[in-house]
Amino acid sequence: MRKTQTKPHYRRRSTAPNSSLSWEEKFARLEAKFDQTVKAARAVEARLHKRIRELELEIKQKDLRIEELEKTNAYLTKKLFGEQSEKNVVKSKKTAPEKSSKKKENADNKRGQRGMDALRVV
Repeated sequence: MRKTQTKPHYRRRSTAPNSSLSWEEKFARLEAKFDQTVKAARAVEARLHKRIRELELEIKQKDLRIEELEKTNAYLTKKLFGEQSEKNVVKSKKTAPEKSSKKKENADNKRGQRGMDALRVV
C-alpha cells in the first residue's frame, strides 16, 4: 500500500452485550444453552458408562476363557507327560541320543573299523 492510501476500515463486532435484549431474555438464553450442555454431557456420560460395562464384560469372558484353557492345558500335560513336566521330557530326549551315538562310535573304533578314514587318499 502506498502511504497516501488509507487502510480500509472493517466494521468491528461489538463485544458489549446487545442492549436491545432485556436481561430476562438474556438469562433465558443462557439457561437454555446451559440445559442443552448438561443434556449433552449426560448423554456422553451414559454412552461412556455403557462402553465401560461392555469392556468389563469382555474382560470377564476372556478371563473365564483363560482359566478354561489353563485347566485344559494342565489336564493334557498330566495326561501326556504324567508326573514329569515338559521340560524334563525334552531334556531327557536330547541327552539320550547323544549318549547312544557316543557308545556306537566307541564300539566301532574298538572293532577296528576305519569307516570314512579308509576311503581318504593320503
